[in-house]
Parts: sequence; C-alpha cells; structure tokens
Amino acid sequence: MPLTVYRNVSRKHLHRYVAEFDFRWNARKVDEGACLARGAVNKVVNKQAELAFALPRVRTKRVAVPLQVIVSPNCNGSTYAPLSSVWEASDGDLLEAMFKFYATIPPEPILDSTYNAGRFWKGSKRRVVSMDINPQYKPMIVGDNRKMTGVPSKKYGAVIYDPPHVGPQGRDKSKKRFDVDFGATVECGKEQDWNLSYLYPPFLKQAKRILKPNGLLLAKITDMVNNHKSKWPHCDFMRMAEEAGFTVCDLIIKVRTGPMVSTKWKEAHHARKRHCFWIVCRNGDDCERLNGTGDTTRRRNIQPS
Repeated sequence: MPLTVYRNVSRKHLHRYVAEFDFRWNARKVDEGACLARGAVNKVVNKQAELAFALPRVRTKRVAVPLQVIVSPNCNGSTYAPLSSVWEASDGDLLEAMFKFYATIPPEPILDSTYNAGRFWKGSKRRVVSMDINPQYKPMIVGDNRKMTGVPSKKYGAVIYDPPHVGPQGRDKSKKRFDVDFGATVECGKEQDWNLSYLYPPFLKQAKRILKPNGLLLAKITDMVNNHKSKWPHCDFMRMAEEAGFTVCDLIIKVRTGPMVSTKWKEAHHARKRHCFWIVCRNGDDCERLNGTGDTTRRRNIQPS
C-alpha cells in the first residue's frame, strides 16, 4: 500500500521526500515523554519540507510512492533487495528473477541448449533460441550442445543448461518417464565413473565461445546416487566452469514438488533428494553489477554467507 500520494513529484526532488519520510519513520516510536527529541525531529522535517516546496514545482503524472521504496526494512533508505538462495516456485519464474538480478548486459538472445519441450518458457516473452539433440521437439537448432556446430561466437547474452540428471534405469517399468523427464539415456557406467559430469567440459568450452562478454550461464544440476554411492555433479560443474574460464557467482537451491522415483528402488539408503541446484556463472571476471561508467559497483557491506 502507498504511504502517501503526491500530485506533483519530479525525480530531481524525490530525495527530499525520501529524507522527510526517513525522519518520520525513525521518529515513529518517540513517546510524549521525549518532547525534546520529538521537537528536534520536527524542526528538521519542517525545514526539509520548506526546502522541497520552495523549489519550482514540476508537474508530472500522479505518482504513488510505495512504503518499501521510501523506507527500507533497515530504515536507512537502502535499496538492498537480495534474491533468496532457496526457491520454491517454478523454474521459469526463477529464470526470470535471475535475469533481472544478475544480468549486467541484456540477456537476449537466450540460447536454451537443452530445450526439450520448452517448459521453462511457457508464457515467457523472452527471445529464446531453442537447441536440442532430439529433432522430435522441433528446436530451432538440432545439434549436440558439446559441439554446437554452426552456432556463431559471442552471439548470446545468456545460455541455459539442463543436462541429464540420472543414468539409464535398465528394465525399470517407469523408464519412459525417466527418459522424457530426466534424459535417462546417456551412458553413466563404470567407464564414466558412474556419473554424468564428463558431459560438462565440452559443453562449457562451447558455452564460453558463444556467450557475449559478461553473459550469463545458468545451469540446472542435480546430484544423484549411482552404484550405491552419492555423486556430486553440482560440485564438479562449478569446478569445471572455473577451469573453463567462467566466474561462478551463486548457487540457488530449487525445491522439487515431485522428486523422481523408480519402480526398481526397493529400500532406501540415502536421503530423498527433493532439490536441485541452479548455478549462476558469468563469462567474465566479476560478479558485481555494472554502473553507468562500465565499472563494477562494489557492495560496501559484506553479506553473510
């Protein structure tokens, strides 16, 4: 809800209104017994109001100033608004939030290198180029994302990567669902050390090539249990991304609403994985946003990890 409404507001003088309400907010709990303190605050508020309204009034559209814009939660006028490290909504919503939060250059055009049925983009108006190795999904580019034959260099502002999460399930009666939902057709045996991390280096090399400088690589990675041992692909991916020249900026936990289940599984020995990871990488040396001069805007406060 708006705190108040001004009929004549210009951006040039908005800081005066912000300062006024900053004082009002900080003095909101002053009781009648603290008259001197209240009087001091009122004098400052009145002086600022006089300065604001003595200046020429610039007629603009009617503007409602929201409370969260005028007064931040820590009451200092800060615009600090972090992205949560745990996400319980859809992948599509999270992608949009990450574009807005992390992008330092326009993310479009976006290459979805593992497009499949395109479920990430349902209802999205983003300019997405679809790529998939399976022609049945009718992607714009039919090809292997480890080779990306014919894809031009430094073309994309963002690349999306959602590789297979589990290996083949043998005679599993639910095999069709695993194939479609989790890409469980890629070799994941003894020769591959029972994991799928061998897919990452050739893809990362190509992603580095086709991304614009400071473009984003957003990868959805899920850990798994194979051959009775836990595998940690998300750790492998971050290490390999750094080796490929990316800067790994963040890791967001995405909560699953329907964890994968196989009809072959008879007894549980490991915790049920109800989450995956979205790993945020930048094709550059810095994760900070860019200011108007092209330099990185350093955050003054160290954030708790």
